[in-house]
Formats: sequence, C-alpha cells, structure tokens
Amino acid sequence: MDILYMLSLLDDCLTGVPVTLLISAGGMLLAAVMAALLLFIRKANVPVVSQVVDLYLLIMRSVPLVVLLFVVFYGLPAMINTARQARGLPPQMNALPEIALVIIAFALSTSATVYHNIQSALLSVNPAQLEAAYSVGMTEGRAFRRIIFPQAAMVLARPLGNTFIIVVKASAISFIVSCRDVMGAAKIAGTPGFHFIEVYVGAALIYWAMSVLLSRGVDALERRAMRSLRPVT
Repeated sequence: MDILYMLSLLDDCLTGVPVTLLISAGGMLLAAVMAALLLFIRKANVPVVSQVVDLYLLIMRSVPLVVLLFVVFYGLPAMINTARQARGLPPQMNALPEIALVIIAFALSTSATVYHNIQSALLSVNPAQLEAAYSVGMTEGRAFRRIIFPQAAMVLARPLGNTFIIVVKASAISFIVSCRDVMGAAKIAGTPGFHFIEVYVGAALIYWAMSVLLSRGVDALERRAMRSLRPVT
C-alpha cells in the first residue's frame, strides 16, 4: 500500500465530509422529531393507533437500512409521481433531491432507536417526583420542563450521542445511491488509478477521526448535564 499516495487522496475524501454530516445530522434530527411524535401518540393510548405505532417500530427495527434506503429512494418518487398523475399533472424526473431521500431513509430507520432511547430516559426518572410536583400545584407541562426533562436529558445524552455516531458510520452506504459523501468521494478518487485500498483506508481514517471527535463531544455534553443537576450547597 502506497502511504504517500493515500495521504494525497485524503483531500478528495474530505470533500465528502459536509455531505456525510448533513445526512447524519438531518436524519438524526428528523428521527428525533418522529420519535417524540410517536411517544406522544403512544402515551395517548388511542385504540388501533397505538397498535399501528407498535407495528411501525417493529418494522423499522427489523428492516435493514440498505433495504429501506432503496425502498425510499425509488419508491417515494414513484408515489409522488403517481399522485401527480392522478391529479392530471405531468410526472417529474426528480420529485425530491437525492440527499433529501437519503435523509428520510435514515430518519425512518433511526426513529425506532431514538424512540426507545427517549422512552428509557423518561422511565429512569422516579415517578414520585412527578407526584410531588403535582402536590405543590405544578401543571403537567411545567413539571415535565422543570423536573422530568432535565433529569431525562442527563440520561439521554450518552445513548443519543452513541446513536448519532452509529448513524455517521452507517451513512457510508449512501454512496450506493450516488450521494457524494466520504465513501462516494473516496470511490471517485480511487477509480482513475484503481488505488481502492489506499483511498478506502483514507476514508476509514476520516470516519475514525469523526467518531473520536463526536465521542469527545458526547462526553463533554454528558458532564455538563451532570453538573447542571448537581445540588447547590
């Protein structure tokens, strides 16, 4: 393996970092919104709707990400065009941007994991604290903001951060649908001279560096959350 040549290709691989972070952050943010909505619906315990939520979570936990990526990437534009044709409108070749479809696929796949992360964090808070809040006249919303959420956030920081790191690494498969992320840029850079070993090792180093930096960020966030809950003496 030519180390010097590998280092010369790192700049090409680094051009895909913004796309990788956009896919990961966008998918994670959308997954968090979806998970919060699913928790709200599940807590309402509406017949049939709650069972639909449970079925959705089961499917998202069971279907491989690469399969879901293909389903969304090719299925969602087809559904949009079918709806357009039903209204008498002409079909569109690019109904949604490619990166938007990838973000949606990652959000769907990650939403089940984020759902369980949030649920576990909320269950870790002693229910007696909520009853104590009610006893002093707090509303449910205020008790959640002032008591439940700060404690749950401390517990949630680590699993949610780890989930984000997993999403960053999993985003490498987005190159199979022509997204120019780190892996996509690495494939393009390595094709002319067929130096795939060097370029993929370089991509691995970039993912390693991103994972280390994100892990340090999660550690700092967790320490800050713990300090915010430390009792004042």
